[in-house]
Amino acid sequence: MSEDQGTRERLLDAAIGLIEAEGESAVRVDRVVELAGFTKPVLYHHFADKDAVIVQAQAERYRRSLEWANRGLVETIGHLESKADFDSWLADLIPNFFSDESRHQRRIRNEVLGSAVSRPDLRDAVVLANRVFVSWLANEIERWRANGWIETRYSSHDLAEWWAVQIHGRHFVEVDSDNRDDAEWIAITMSTVRHLLGS
Repeated sequence: MSEDQGTRERLLDAAIGLIEAEGESAVRVDRVVELAGFTKPVLYHHFADKDAVIVQAQAERYRRSLEWANRGLVETIGHLESKADFDSWLADLIPNFFSDESRHQRRIRNEVLGSAVSRPDLRDAVVLANRVFVSWLANEIERWRANGWIETRYSSHDLAEWWAVQIHGRHFVEVDSDNRDDAEWIAITMSTVRHLLGS
């Protein structure tokens, strides 16, 4: 990483820390540069204004959160060598999406989605991150199909998009933590995924 990239990353990390601790309204140029250990001219070398800092910090929060969510998939999916491996992997995968850390990461992504409503640049960054994920997962689904592990009539792209919606959409019920039965959700999700994949 170049020194310029490192500086930009430190500024973004400072802005991200402020957003996560106090919300977007806490992101002020003087606070960001103080936390990052730079001066205002350094910040303005990398960002046009405060809103640009917020947009880039939120985009980075989203990218990191999606990367976290995908890390478990990426690290394990390449090691699958048989239908039995695939079935075992799938049975272990679904419950992991209901962990406390998964809930936290979904909350971050949904906060960013809310912020993106009125910010076209942020919306574009979210769309790009989602497209990268959906494209990668669609390719994996094609590999599963080619290996004979699944027999689905649905397009790989549509299945990948559906999965992304399930990952994000779970936040809808997680905000009501007193009215949730994870065991039932896991059972429903597993049954639905197996049906859609023909697995």
